[in-house]
Amino acid sequence: MSDTGNSNHIIGIQQENQRKNLIEALKLSIKTLMIQEIDSKEPIRIGSKFVDGVCSAVYNVLNYGLRERTVSEPVTPWAFLEQTIPRALKNNEMIIKVNSDEWATPEVKTYAWIRLALNKKALYSSLESLVKLEEAIEQWYHAYSILRVYDYSSLFVNFLISLDSLDFALPLWTVKQPKIQKKVRKKPKRKTAVIEPASHPVRSELTIKDKSQLVHVTPLSPSEFTSPVIKATSVVDVDQFYLESTHEGKNNNNKQEDSVARAENLQEHMKMTQSEETVVKNQQLN
Repeated sequence: MSDTGNSNHIIGIQQENQRKNLIEALKLSIKTLMIQEIDSKEPIRIGSKFVDGVCSAVYNVLNYGLRERTVSEPVTPWAFLEQTIPRALKNNEMIIKVNSDEWATPEVKTYAWIRLALNKKALYSSLESLVKLEEAIEQWYHAYSILRVYDYSSLFVNFLISLDSLDFALPLWTVKQPKIQKKVRKKPKRKTAVIEPASHPVRSELTIKDKSQLVHVTPLSPSEFTSPVIKATSVVDVDQFYLESTHEGKNNNNKQEDSVARAENLQEHMKMTQSEETVVKNQQLN
């Protein structure tokens, strides 16, 4: 026997063992469930680990030997069930119900369909009808799959008959449906407009070159803004000399120079006045 023949023979033996293991696992899970629940008067619920074993065994048989499609579109048992059941059964209610939730993955949908079929006592009848569609089975499965080998496909379907004698109340979904977060539109940030202030009287401080005296200037009333006049109220000797004035409009360089000039003139006038007062006092003393 050539090397190729030996390789094919070994692969054939491995595939045979895989089919036997899958069928034995299905048989054992169903037998265990029957022993545990046959005398129960309550419907079987998802809390039983034996139910999970049966669902997993059925899924593994359906998943074994599926033909590969493309890398971007992997084949799952759900794709086979979704495409084939409408051809085999007149009632397509279970497929529609499972497909009503778009968030579920193909694997989750396959398990949901198995549980729903158990609840409706329709798992045996549905899969029996599918196995009879030979052309569809050849299209979806390799020759070594359980559904393509008559002896194993017959065992697979016949083991499911006993499940119709049990009452199931299984939830459709055993995983939590993810919460869909609503997209909240963010309010655009308000841009703060920078508005230049309108023309209004501005109070400014001017430094006089001669820092021998401090002159406090009385602010002008609004009616006097058109012709600003500086009114001195008192004179105080300090190290620095400041002038506070109030005027209308923008504080530009020309107006500042005018204010400084007026302040200097006022200072000279006050010095002259003080000199005159000093002369008068001296005359009176004499």
